[in-house]
Amino acid sequence: MNRLALVAAASLATACVHPGPGPSRPGSAQPERAAAERLSREAEQRFAAGEWDAAARLAGQAQEAGLASERLEDLQGVALLLQGDTPAALSVWERSAPLRIATIRTAGVSGVDAGALASRAGMRVGMPLTAAGFTRAVRRLHDRASTAGAAIRVEPRSREEVDVTLVVTPREGLQGGKTTLVAQTAGAWLREAVDLTWTGGPAWSAGVEFQGRWQTGRRRVAVRVIDALPSSSRRVDLVGTLSEGTFLDGSGTRREAIASLGMRTGGWLSPDVFWGASVSGDRWSAGSATRAAWRFGLQTEVRGANDRVRIRVEAERGRATQGAFQTGIVSLEAHTAPAAADGWRASALGGVRTASQSTPLLRWPGAGTGQARVPLLRAHPLLVDGALDLRGAFGRSLVHASVELQSPSARLGPLHVRLGIHSDLARVGDRANDLPRLVAWDAGVGLRMRTLAGWTARGDLSWGLLDGERAASVGLVRPWDPWR
Repeated sequence: MNRLALVAAASLATACVHPGPGPSRPGSAQPERAAAERLSREAEQRFAAGEWDAAARLAGQAQEAGLASERLEDLQGVALLLQGDTPAALSVWERSAPLRIATIRTAGVSGVDAGALASRAGMRVGMPLTAAGFTRAVRRLHDRASTAGAAIRVEPRSREEVDVTLVVTPREGLQGGKTTLVAQTAGAWLREAVDLTWTGGPAWSAGVEFQGRWQTGRRRVAVRVIDALPSSSRRVDLVGTLSEGTFLDGSGTRREAIASLGMRTGGWLSPDVFWGASVSGDRWSAGSATRAAWRFGLQTEVRGANDRVRIRVEAERGRATQGAFQTGIVSLEAHTAPAAADGWRASALGGVRTASQSTPLLRWPGAGTGQARVPLLRAHPLLVDGALDLRGAFGRSLVHASVELQSPSARLGPLHVRLGIHSDLARVGDRANDLPRLVAWDAGVGLRMRTLAGWTARGDLSWGLLDGERAASVGLVRPWDPWR
C-alpha cells in the first residue's frame, strides 16, 4: 500500500471501532479518570516528539477510558493524518485555532479541475481545516461513483497554514483500463440501502451508471450519467425513474405509477453546508387516467456540532395538467456519538413533511416500519401484503419524532451488537378518504448489529401506547452519513 493510500486509510480510521473498556466497578471512577488523564498527557508528549502512531493510539485509549474532549479527538485525527509526513508537522499542534488551507492543487491525472474536486470534498482556499473536517472530505471523495479515485494529502506550510494536494488515480476494473464497479465493496452497496432496498451496478469509462431499487409494494429503476473523472465544477446527474405502488383502502385497491426524467446537481458551499437542485418531467398514471407534470426542487443541509447535528430542508413545486402541487420536508437529526463509538449512544430524528392536495399518493408522506416511508412508527406497519394501507399513518401532513437509546456494544465475531430502546411519535392529518386525524405513540426494544461495512441491521418489537397495536419489524439502517 503506498503512502497516499495510507494517509486516506489513516484518516478514515478515526471512525473505526475500538474495543470498549468494559463496565465500571463501584469506587473505580477516580483511578480510571487518573489513568485516562495520564494517557492523554503521554499522547501529547508523543505528538510533540513527532511519534504519530503512538500519539494516535494513546489518544484513542484515553477516550476509551472515558476522557472525552475535542482536543483529544483532534489530536488523534491530526496524528493519523500526519503519519509519514515531513518534520515540519512538529509544529502543527502548537496552535489554538484550526490550520487554514493556503493552497489546493491536483496531482496524478492531467486535466482535472482542482477547484471542482475541492468543491466536491467541501474544501476551499482559506477555509479552516480540522481533523474532523479532513475526515469528512476524504469520505465525500471516496463515496463518489467514478472511474477515478481521489485521495487527500496535507502538508504543513507554517504554524497557521497547510497545503492540500488532491491526488487523482484511475481505478483498475475487472478487465483493466478505467473500468470499475460502482459497488466496489459491500459497504458501498449498503451505504445506499434502507430496509428492503438494494442498489448497485457497473460503471464504464464513458460515465454511465445503472442503479436498481426494489422495495415491497414499490419499484424504482434509475439511470444516471456521471463524470468519468471529477473534472466539472458541479456534478450533474441525469436521473430517470419508474415508480409504482398499490394502495389499499376500505373499498379495495388502487394503483399509481410515475415515470420521471430529469437532472439533479448540488455541492458543498462549506464543510457543513450542502445545497442541491433538481428539475424533472413526469408522467403520472392512476387507473386509466394519465397526466403530465414537471417538478422543480431545492434542498439544503446544514451540519453542526462536529457532524452530530443535521438540519435538512427540501421543497419541491410542480405543475400538472390539473393544477399546481408542492411538497416540503424539514427535519432535524442528532446523535451523541458516531455509530462506531463504544459506550452509550442516543439519537433523535424529528420533522415535518407536507404535500398539497394535487400531489399524487406516491409522494404523500407517511410513517411505519421503515419499508415504505423513512419516518418510523414501528407498531403501525404501513404495508399490508405489499400494498400501502391508506388507513395507516399516511396523509398529506405528517409531524414525526423518534428517539433511541443504545447500550454499549458487545463484540460477536465481526459484528457489534447493541440493545436499543426506542419511542416513535406521529401526528397525521389530511388523510385519504376524509379519515380523521391520527395520533400515535409507540415504544419498544430491539437489537442493533453493526458490521465492519458500516451499516446496521435492526430488529424491533414495538407497542402502541395509545391504541394497543403491536408489531415486529426488521431492516437495514442507513449509517450516520458525514459524507455525500
